[in-house]
Amino acid sequence: MKLISFMMNVDKNLKRIEFLDKGNYKKGTILGEDNKEFWVTYTHYRVNSKRYRLGFSIVDLSDKDYEVYILDSEKEPINKLTSISGKGIKIFYDSNDNNDPDVGSNASGVFYVGVFENGERIYVSPPIYVLPSSLSYGDYLEMINDLIQINEHLIEDNKSKVFLAGKGVQNLVEIGKTLDDMKKVLEKINANPAASLKAIPAKIKYDPKKAISPKILVEKKMYPFKNKFKGQMKVESVDIYENKIIKYLLNLLKKKIELYIQSLNNYKEQKKREIDIIREQNKKEIDFDSELGKIEKKLIDIKEDIKTIIKNNRSLENIDKDKDIKISFDIYKKASIPKSRVNGKIEDNKVILYCNFITKRENRFISLERSFYSYAVSPFENFQQSRFNAESFMLKFETSNLNELVFFIDEVIEREDFKNPIKIKALAKREYYDNNDPLCVRVMKNYTYGDGSPVKEYYINIKKIYSLNNKKVPEYSEEEIVEKLAPYLNDNYESIVENKRFLELYKKKEDNLSCYDDKINELKKAKSRLDEILNLDLFKEVKEEKLILKPTQIFTNDNNYKKIWQYFNALNKKIYFIHDFIDSNMLLNEKSYLIKSTHEIYEYWTFFKMIDVLISELKWRLKNKNEVLNNLNKYMQWDYFQGNLKAKLEHDLKNNEKIDLVIYFNKNIKSNDGKILRPDFTFEFRKDNRNCIVYLDAKYRNYREQGKEQWFKDIKDVAIDKYTKKFRDTENEPIASFIVHPDTNNEWTFYGGYLDDKLEKKFDMEGIPPEHKFGIFAFTPNNIQYFKNFIKMILEYHLELYNYCWNCGEIDNIEIKVEKTMGGFNKYHYTCKSCGEFWVKNHCEKEGHSLIKHLFNYHTPDTDKKYPWYVKCPRCGKNDNGENTTVFEELCEFPTFDPNIL
Repeated sequence: MKLISFMMNVDKNLKRIEFLDKGNYKKGTILGEDNKEFWVTYTHYRVNSKRYRLGFSIVDLSDKDYEVYILDSEKEPINKLTSISGKGIKIFYDSNDNNDPDVGSNASGVFYVGVFENGERIYVSPPIYVLPSSLSYGDYLEMINDLIQINEHLIEDNKSKVFLAGKGVQNLVEIGKTLDDMKKVLEKINANPAASLKAIPAKIKYDPKKAISPKILVEKKMYPFKNKFKGQMKVESVDIYENKIIKYLLNLLKKKIELYIQSLNNYKEQKKREIDIIREQNKKEIDFDSELGKIEKKLIDIKEDIKTIIKNNRSLENIDKDKDIKISFDIYKKASIPKSRVNGKIEDNKVILYCNFITKRENRFISLERSFYSYAVSPFENFQQSRFNAESFMLKFETSNLNELVFFIDEVIEREDFKNPIKIKALAKREYYDNNDPLCVRVMKNYTYGDGSPVKEYYINIKKIYSLNNKKVPEYSEEEIVEKLAPYLNDNYESIVENKRFLELYKKKEDNLSCYDDKINELKKAKSRLDEILNLDLFKEVKEEKLILKPTQIFTNDNNYKKIWQYFNALNKKIYFIHDFIDSNMLLNEKSYLIKSTHEIYEYWTFFKMIDVLISELKWRLKNKNEVLNNLNKYMQWDYFQGNLKAKLEHDLKNNEKIDLVIYFNKNIKSNDGKILRPDFTFEFRKDNRNCIVYLDAKYRNYREQGKEQWFKDIKDVAIDKYTKKFRDTENEPIASFIVHPDTNNEWTFYGGYLDDKLEKKFDMEGIPPEHKFGIFAFTPNNIQYFKNFIKMILEYHLELYNYCWNCGEIDNIEIKVEKTMGGFNKYHYTCKSCGEFWVKNHCEKEGHSLIKHLFNYHTPDTDKKYPWYVKCPRCGKNDNGENTTVFEELCEFPTFDPNIL
């Protein structure tokens, strides 16, 4: 009997069979007759829009009724293959996937095929290695291992992940030292181990002087001339419980360290992938390291120029009694003075500051408050009152006394008190020949007030500040002066600082990659120490056996064994490798876990992995851990498994508040036409009695192979039409609907941030802003960043939880600095003191819509900008206010003068 393997396509009516020509095989595919050491193929091939899957046929098949099964790694049957006959051939295939009309085996992993006759196995195929078509085989194995590790993380409440992520190299060094100490004690035990007498079969020489068993006495009487008899003798054996449990725990520790090494390598790859994604978004191909150096130099130059003025300042009052006048006036600041309207420069060892005071009235900007209409002036004698007949008001402050300038910025420009007047007493330059109105620059022709007085323009050129709000000028430190003035001496200063922070964050992420190498090296050293310990003669004589750790007389009373007990206890507190739940036979790459449908395992892995990421990366708490853990174990062990799963999570917020999240798998939901739909994953967020729903559907795709049109189709047909429009105007209407898939190329991830004309037509969204309501992203064991970004988008953009770090889940230890944008909006700079993440909450330049900028963004990057963290608004499509533009002039343009305003 021979078995033949091939890739085949059978129509859904089972009337046509088509075999894939070998010319279409990928490199490395090995199929055909069973005279090969093994077969290798992929879950499917897609050629000319047809999908081909694995099938089998028996050569020289007799009329007997054979049964064909897929076998696991132990060659035990898992599921029976279905047969179909046609044109003198009988084909066997896997029909278990009822949701997929394509015929053939959809199992990934390593398995065998067995032929049975009357219940007896009569044939076993070579091993069959089936690689997943839509993700790398390495990622597939990682998916299997991930499920094992997630199981362990849940058991341990993620202590092992916390250990790897948070404790750093020092804890690993301490583990190495503990193993060194343990090795010294075990070498002493090796020289003089605890042992017991053990009876073993032996030939016993007859000696009447020694105790003789009754059996030997009987044999001696029967055979008087025989001197050696079969019996038992007692010998000393080290194969006792204490030595066996030590060996077992050492192997358990070694496996845990190997798991940690693999986990850290995976974690490093995830972080490296995040850096690669940022590089891919860097369309201008900027050298970030070089750019950071340029920015740092620019900031240093600005600050050094200020320091030079401080150093050379002689505090001389350059007063010209013929041209200078003392003035006293009030400003009513009913709106903030944006820094964009304050321009500074350094000239002739002085700082010159220009300001326009702007206020709001009925959503219009005017340059002078209605209440501000007079000033007092004195040519160094008595003060006299002069009226401001002003519609335009410019102030210039020119000084080498930087204390006065800082004082002016604090008390006037950055003042937050809008109700009370700001009282200014200063020395100013005379601008007009009229002694009654010396600050007037010009009279505006053809404009008068109601009382017939002319409208004028004013220019206040201040040379010295005497007092502000009756407070004298204080002394500031050099550092205070530099930090206060620097932002006013460069139009793009805030953008420069912001860009610097993002570049520093990028560099930090790059530098942090090396710390994973340090941890991995320490773990490898620990593994080497364990190998040396397990090589001791003692453990060569001790059998492998799984045991439960328990105290004994030897562990209690023998000093060396007591120390080993204490060392294990100390190590377990650091590395968490001893508990009743870990099955030591659950090894990585365990083949019995590999025989699962690739579609099925991707969906279930996605469910459990999302929970794991939320807990371990973002500090969510799992409220129904036992239920989730029980379902995970059932799935992994082929027990009866109910697919309707749910995970209940919660996260702390500020002021003792919480946000709840329930994730459902395959939940039945009624659409607006009364039909039942079942998204793969339903997220239900609840905060302050507000429920928000997000749908996520898994698609096992290889878009590089299946093409852009399939990508468009999945987004439109599923994310938009099926799970958005079908729930519109119902209680189940989502705030977002997305697709998750395993193709990690950045091209196939889209968060619904911006639609160009082509995308608007493809998605039938002409004139409708996307607002992150639909999209698609990749999710694999080595690429969790897109999912974290998806969660960040939901929590920040949709739920408006801005003041939290959704990179690590920190809620309290976050620094917030408030700046002003070009349009006078608040801009918030956030720095997480826990993980170092930096992000900015800003507004778009057109409508003031909220934008949140990260180094790795869910908003669509603006490719016209220099840096990838400048983004487009998902509501109006315009860019953010990060760079200095002239848009403010358009937004805040002073209206044509209307005398009736005053």
